[in-house]
Amino acid sequence: MKIIDEPTFDLALKQAALVQLKNNIKSKWKPKNEKLELSATEKHHIRNAIILAVIRCAKSYMLIKLYREVLTTIIGNEFETWIPTQDLITLLNNNESGNLAPVLQCIIAISTNFEFSVIEK
Repeated sequence: MKIIDEPTFDLALKQAALVQLKNNIKSKWKPKNEKLELSATEKHHIRNAIILAVIRCAKSYMLIKLYREVLTTIIGNEFETWIPTQDLITLLNNNESGNLAPVLQCIIAISTNFEFSVIEK
């Protein structure tokens, strides 16, 4: 996440780093082989940093979209114990217009995990 936040790095490098993070989260957050799983410390760090990381890349829709995928994966595995709603409410209440798109992408990540189908009769 440090590479993604570095303002002097170009977008292609940031995208590559974020794709790597996304792939690691998908494969190591709750793997079948527990030896490959991220440590509790690593997970805690990612959960604490991810919302603000999304906000910091507000001017790059591609990065926001990749972060949304990461967040969707994490929430899909952690929804019983962790959903960052309070962080998002605080950001919305700050009323900074630059935060709106990234916050909405985070909300989409949350709602993606709670979609359901209604069968019409």
